[in-house]
Amino acid sequence: MQTKVYDEVKTNNRELAKKENQFMVVAPRADIYETKDHFTVLLEMPGVTKDGLKVYMENHHLVIEGISRHDAEGELVLSEIFKRNYRRFFKLSSTVNTESIEAKWQDGILQVKLAKLEAAKPKEITIQFN
Repeated sequence: MQTKVYDEVKTNNRELAKKENQFMVVAPRADIYETKDHFTVLLEMPGVTKDGLKVYMENHHLVIEGISRHDAEGELVLSEIFKRNYRRFFKLSSTVNTESIEAKWQDGILQVKLAKLEAAKPKEITIQFN
């Protein structure tokens, strides 16, 4: 009896595994921080490699894309780790200097630093006392 259950589970998992080229599209979770000089966007994108990551500007939107891949040798008999296409758009305010954007990748977290235009930075006004 136990062998039959195992065989059924094994067969069903193999059928699911044959669909390995299907991807889930996911908007990565993000945290956004602001200082007087810049914005920092942190995005959680586990499984993405250097070759599967893109950051670009399009129509004043910051676009982040990534593909996670999990491959190993042998026949896939159980598939619970989904391959994911990450995609996220951020409409940038007119205060962002689109010529000064930096991106860093570390431990599954993408950090994008968006500098503010000089005109958008807070300016202290000196008060004259008589």
